[in-house]
Amino acid sequence: MATSDEIQMNDFNLNIPWYVDTFEEEAEVDIAAMQQEIEDLDGELKDIQTEMNKNHAFAC
Repeated sequence: MATSDEIQMNDFNLNIPWYVDTFEEEAEVDIAAMQQEIEDLDGELKDIQTEMNKNHAFAC
């Protein structure tokens, strides 16, 4: 609850954001794990592209 003094200090502004903190701390990102996941996905993508190129060459 906001006190009368706090409301007065805010020039009697009753907007909710002045008195309610809605900040939520974000979870920390594991950079090393994220980088490994990116590298794994990049490898999978290259494998799929290679396979697609083989199939495309076979179809032509």
